[in-house]
Amino acid sequence: MRGKRLIAIPMLLIVIFLFGFQTIKNDNPDIPSFTDKTGYWIDTTGLIDQETLDVLEAESASIQEDGFQLIGAFFDTCSDEIEFVNDVGNQNGIGDKNKDNGIVVGIFLGNTNKSGESPTIAITAGDGLQSILNDAKIGRFLDEYFVPARSDGKWQQGVIDTVKALHQYLQTPDAEEFKSINKDNSWLFWVFVAIIVIKVLLQIIFGDSGGYSGRSSGGYSGSSGSSSLGHGGGFSGGGASR
Repeated sequence: MRGKRLIAIPMLLIVIFLFGFQTIKNDNPDIPSFTDKTGYWIDTTGLIDQETLDVLEAESASIQEDGFQLIGAFFDTCSDEIEFVNDVGNQNGIGDKNKDNGIVVGIFLGNTNKSGESPTIAITAGDGLQSILNDAKIGRFLDEYFVPARSDGKWQQGVIDTVKALHQYLQTPDAEEFKSINKDNSWLFWVFVAIIVIKVLLQIIFGDSGGYSGRSSGGYSGSSGSSSLGHGGGFSGGGASR
């Protein structure tokens, strides 16, 4: 009997932890709908410079012409940044349905990282891009282009620089300037695989919560009358945040 109690206690703690994870997970902004009318970038906060939005929109339009799709949005806060941007990608079908070659960028103005820096950023790539743009490489892009700019108080330029670098990388992934991005850290691949497996198991245990239907940021007004930008691309749950 005592042995059964000893087993039951850690199992109960695991259930409590997982239930808490699910509760926290739902504390996220509404997922915006990307349409021909909204364009590739949405500012739900109303705080982003129009010049920044125009540059990002033009860059995403150019990426679309090159056969990929990159969309992004600015939010207030979010409890699980990587999972949220994956849901944004999946709900909007970002990328080609046969190639899964979409990228989603989320910037969270009210979030801070462990070092107290803000805003935070999360990027995820479609399943079809994992061979050239896995989670470790996305993290290196952020460390190379976004993090230094944020430290200098120029985080909006950091977002632009990151998006432009990703665009160039998609065109020429073997270019010399991306040598540090492509360095081999094969052991990290299995770490990210394990993370994805754990997330899938959590979804199986708790089921689909029906998306993120928490508070709205208030700055975004969607339009159901325009056609969706996405074409059915999929995201499996990976990504990186800083």
